[in-house]
Amino acid sequence: MAGAGPRAGGPAERPAVQALGALRNGELSPGELREGALQLAFCIGCGNAADVDRGIQDPIADHEKERARP
Repeated sequence: MAGAGPRAGGPAERPAVQALGALRNGELSPGELREGALQLAFCIGCGNAADVDRGIQDPIADHEKERARP
């Protein structure tokens, strides 16, 4: 799927929005989000969990950049 991803309306869009909100609100840490994606593999299948994992990578990177700013 060319162009699919968190910014392009692909299957990872919803996890990205939810992940960024959870990070900004202090509800989950980056490690907790990654662990959640791993735990989902059992329930939703590895392919779907991989989509979730891809969907949370950009929000985690954005959040870490925001926290690194002085």
